[in-house]
Amino acid sequence: MEFKLIEALDELSAFYKDDLNMVKDLIFECNKHFNNEQIEMIIKAYKCANDLHRGQKRKSGEPYIIHPVRVAYILLTEMHLIDSDAICAALLHDTIEDTGITEEALAEMFNKDIAYLVAGVSKIKDLNFTSKSEEEQYNDCILLRSCAKDIRVIMIKIADRTHNMRTLIYKGDKSLIEKYENSTSPIEELKIDSNAKQNAKSIETITLFVPLAKRIGANLIANELEDISNMYLENSLFREIRGNIKNFERDNAEKVEEILETLEDSLLSANISHDIRAKTKTYSEVSKYLKRKKTNSISEVPGLLSFEISVNKKEDCYQVLSVLSSVYKDYKVNVVDFINYPKANGYKAIHLEVQDLMGYTIVFKICTHKMKLINDHGIAALTELYPSKNIKSIQDSLNETNPFVMSLQSIGDLYKDNNSYFKHIKREILSKQITIKTKNGDEFTFPNGATVLDLAFRLHTEVGAKAIGAIVNGVNVSNNYVLQDGDNVNVITDENQVFQSKESIDFAMTSYAKREMRRALRRNKK
Repeated sequence: MEFKLIEALDELSAFYKDDLNMVKDLIFECNKHFNNEQIEMIIKAYKCANDLHRGQKRKSGEPYIIHPVRVAYILLTEMHLIDSDAICAALLHDTIEDTGITEEALAEMFNKDIAYLVAGVSKIKDLNFTSKSEEEQYNDCILLRSCAKDIRVIMIKIADRTHNMRTLIYKGDKSLIEKYENSTSPIEELKIDSNAKQNAKSIETITLFVPLAKRIGANLIANELEDISNMYLENSLFREIRGNIKNFERDNAEKVEEILETLEDSLLSANISHDIRAKTKTYSEVSKYLKRKKTNSISEVPGLLSFEISVNKKEDCYQVLSVLSSVYKDYKVNVVDFINYPKANGYKAIHLEVQDLMGYTIVFKICTHKMKLINDHGIAALTELYPSKNIKSIQDSLNETNPFVMSLQSIGDLYKDNNSYFKHIKREILSKQITIKTKNGDEFTFPNGATVLDLAFRLHTEVGAKAIGAIVNGVNVSNNYVLQDGDNVNVITDENQVFQSKESIDFAMTSYAKREMRRALRRNKK
């Protein structure tokens, strides 16, 4: 350990008695990424939170401070947000809401950014709401409007929700808590009769936090949140399918080991440095397919078993593909290149699908270590990948390139009242998305109901302003054609066109396109 870490822990050992190991873990991880000044600020934030929360307890009976420490740890180690202000805000995230300290006081003690982040995740309780749903919508609007200005707000809130869902059992009935605490089985195997509070939290998590986590690319966290929620909402089916997945893993363990050994030998012979792991789909991924196809056979789920291979550089990915193609040359294979043609959410990898390798199709996913970091953790991991960039430059880039951030900002620009704002948030961000491809092979996601004009303005404002229609799946269509999932679209433009049609605004569905069209109209009137 470096001096700064030893000094910090010596100071904490006299300050905090309840669970020093947890704080040690957090400071140890912080020490890998932050300088002395930043570590001192994190220690200060911890001390402030501990002092303000002193005497408060969690439902589990633990001191309350354990929760913000865990949230900070999740943010840093599981979501890969390498930002000292965000870690401070995570430690302080409940202080405005639960202890009465103000945003102004936090800004004076720390800085304006930390205070803004804490305020952004804080719920307002003392207004005269007419219903619980009105209160929840008001607070969700505060959260999302804050997120539009600083993406770290939603990251902290997702980390907060993750720890709350991991400990949701303690909001259950006394008999359930006793069964949990006295059981040696993992929580996933317990029969859970959830109560109204657990169901409400689970529904909110699935409808709000899972889509938000997916929009920022925090896919591992999103999958976990979805699985935990379904564990409470459909426990009988959850245990049945989870049991079938475990049986599948057990029954195929030897075959999986053989494949891993074959891959290891082949890649080492080719002198390719790599990491490799076998992975099965999550409960939620499996159950969605089974419900959609109305079947009970999990072996029918495409890509139920996959092998993830990560390497040092892009060129190595294609070397791995060559090696695997040789190993499985006697099987029918299909290659999908998401490196040269990334998915709309930024996912990059090469997929090699090998049919009937174990009686069904096995997927090999090949990517670099950096690609995997983004595939699993999304926007937050940019701070780890690009340590020389500060959070402001990352946010500025997101403002110009990230569809989620761009949508949040445009919805906020167009709709000032909370009812209209949240209506469009649900319609454009939290709803099921469709995926379309352009003639260049680029993928884009849109909410259901999006049109050719929505795509045209997403491509570029000038493309949208000059769009006169499109060729969709080989057929000429107009600007108001409603896109369908899987469409191949080539937008047609007329260089001589000047955008002056106010009526065309109604052809667009997304707030981003509507905002850009209004801007184009104003420019062309000058």
